[in-house]
Amino acid sequence: MSQRGHLADAGTCSVRARFRARRQRPRGPAWAARLCLFLAPLLQAGCGAAFIANEESARRGFASSDVAALDKGDLVSLRTQYEQVPPDQLPLRKLALLCDILLKYQDLGRAVECIDQVDRRAATDSAERDPAISRAVRGKSAMLALATGQPERAARLSEGLRTPGGRYVHALAMLRLGDSAEARATAAQLRKDFEPGPVFEAASLYAALQDFPSVRAVLEDPARRMLRDYALSGHADIFGTKIDAAVFRFDPFDEFDFGLLGKATLAPAANPYVEYLAALAYLRTGSIQEAERRYDTLLNFPYIGAYRDVQWRALTDQAEMKARAGDTATAERMLREAIDIIESVRGSIGAEAARIGVAADKESPYRKLIGLLVRRGANEDALLYAVRGQSRALVELLASRTHFGPPVAGGSAADRLVAAYARASGEEQIAAETSPAEVQTRAARVRAARRKLIDDAPDVADLVAVDPPDLGRVRRVLGPGQAVLAYFQGEGQWFVFTLTARSLTAHVLPDGDVAAPAQGLHQALAQLTLDDRWRGPATALYRGALAPALRGVDATSLIIVPAGDLHRVPFATVVDEEGKFLVDRYTIRVVPNLQLLTRPPARESSRQALVIGDPLNGDPQFGLPFAALEAQAISQKLPGSTLVVGRQATVANMMQMATRHDLIHFAGHGTFNEKDPLRSGLLLASPSGRADMLTAERLYDMRTTAALVYLSGCETGLGRNSGGEDIIGLQRGFFFAGAQTVIGSLWTVNDASTAVLGLEFYQAWTHGQTAARALRTAQIATRARFAHPRYWGGFYATSVGPE
Repeated sequence: MSQRGHLADAGTCSVRARFRARRQRPRGPAWAARLCLFLAPLLQAGCGAAFIANEESARRGFASSDVAALDKGDLVSLRTQYEQVPPDQLPLRKLALLCDILLKYQDLGRAVECIDQVDRRAATDSAERDPAISRAVRGKSAMLALATGQPERAARLSEGLRTPGGRYVHALAMLRLGDSAEARATAAQLRKDFEPGPVFEAASLYAALQDFPSVRAVLEDPARRMLRDYALSGHADIFGTKIDAAVFRFDPFDEFDFGLLGKATLAPAANPYVEYLAALAYLRTGSIQEAERRYDTLLNFPYIGAYRDVQWRALTDQAEMKARAGDTATAERMLREAIDIIESVRGSIGAEAARIGVAADKESPYRKLIGLLVRRGANEDALLYAVRGQSRALVELLASRTHFGPPVAGGSAADRLVAAYARASGEEQIAAETSPAEVQTRAARVRAARRKLIDDAPDVADLVAVDPPDLGRVRRVLGPGQAVLAYFQGEGQWFVFTLTARSLTAHVLPDGDVAAPAQGLHQALAQLTLDDRWRGPATALYRGALAPALRGVDATSLIIVPAGDLHRVPFATVVDEEGKFLVDRYTIRVVPNLQLLTRPPARESSRQALVIGDPLNGDPQFGLPFAALEAQAISQKLPGSTLVVGRQATVANMMQMATRHDLIHFAGHGTFNEKDPLRSGLLLASPSGRADMLTAERLYDMRTTAALVYLSGCETGLGRNSGGEDIIGLQRGFFFAGAQTVIGSLWTVNDASTAVLGLEFYQAWTHGQTAARALRTAQIATRARFAHPRYWGGFYATSVGPE
């Protein structure tokens, strides 16, 4: 029986297709290669006989048992065996293979650590120095950086690589950084080749450029025959006999290669990638019938579970076609399935994800599904998916982390639970590709590991897995007069959900009523000139984004869950239809994610404060003498506080002292990195006297007893991004470390007004007001002395748990 699905070998393919598939593989001994090429058409088998692989593998230090395990797809035993040996004692080639296996398992954090170890040893150990491994590691690292959303790192690592794979990844990285010229030039060069790898790369680059006519032209080129020889659909010969697709393994950096001629390669067969690019190109160029046929081929492929990144995309695209045709029920079902696949493993992204040039827009199925649900009045379901979408964004951001909390010998209990979850997820992925009959058993293990992580380490769980929220629990923490406004950005429109203890409503908002005034308000107030240009967008934003959500709601306290450009909005300065500031009517606080409202209530505070001011005192670039004065004044306001000014304010000291204080007040510089939010941070001193940074990433290795963290001063930068979940980089880090409330500013602030605001805040806070209420009191009091909203409107409170 013809087995189109498995793609195990090229036995049923045309001689020409088999020859092409062989040509891209590494070359072995000349006599063996000639013999294999001569016999292949007669034996109906691919080249790379086991005896050749075994001979070469033994020469390279691999035992025959290792080769046998790879031939069987038994990666579990190899991983277990290699991980029992300290990395610095494992032979370099075995360590490199372990990295490949970790990548295959999608255990990204451990894979990154492994690749770094190989890179160091390959570069520094003269006995093991191997240029081939160094080149492969460099390319592999670039591919992984691209897959994990680090285009700058990918561009740096792939700079100067001259192989087709190196040029492809570099062009993709540059395109993600906004340079389309290199992508188009590289695609034009690669499409001239006749090897399937470079031709596929050309089609992928055109897809990334949204040039789908060129994608079709490349794939349909009769001289290169990508669709004929390598798409899943296969073709028929002149006699009408069905001929299946040749195996095409896309391995641009040999990052999954083992042995000679690819016999024991771990690289996935790339035929589903070719089929997906074809389906997408037909969809985007209006050939709907052909697109549907190819999407059906993909989703009926017996081993599509091994290609999750293709599977969820295909489901999302088909749902789009079903919705256009009026079959919204089927569209909803497909979108739910796509989201379940995205959330099925931690990260849901492996090295394979970068093989398709089209950037993964994992928010797309959430946006499409929420729109369908709101339109049919399923508001609660829609809100749950909105929360899941926001949670997923953070999981993606932290996908490569393996440790959370202060380092513990042997790893913390939470780290072991995360590792068990990652291992179970990886084993399920391998089973989907090698042992489909075991997939259900493996999936059950994943669910069990995930449930144990959620039950035993909830603080860590919401950083590595999406746990659907319990709206009943959320409602129970809302008191009288409290209303939640949860925003979600759709495709050309916004959704706002208004949740109280007794009701839930949903509204669709035109994009122009939200994004433009949100951007305009922030820009007008962030500039140094004091004029009235802020007033127009402030009133427009109320009309477009707040008035519909507040209609009929009796509230005195607003809990806002922002999205996109709303993360940069100073809500206190929004002006209603009567000309009043929002802060005049409501106590306002921001929550990064609705689910965080169910965190345990704030601890009782003894008001023991750690006050840090002007860490880089005297530095001509970063010194802030007024910040030192502010810190001294705040310290006097808080009896028993610890004041640290100047060069004693090092990262190490702050991380240590954070465990002994109930409040941290920081007056100094902060930065926000839009492209890599985990690199956002607070500028502190170092033992050498130079600037050091407490980054958001390092906060996940820290613990604090501080319920309140107040970030005051110039450029705390908590809102300087283009929108999305990444705005919570610093805040979420502090929340994980143990804080309940973080106060920060949205722009560069004025020294005098900031000092007044801080003193007024602590005056109210020490008299028992909550942090959000105290901030409101302080903003109203500061406005009496500094009327323009630029002086007082940029600070906002973000908190978790009930008020």
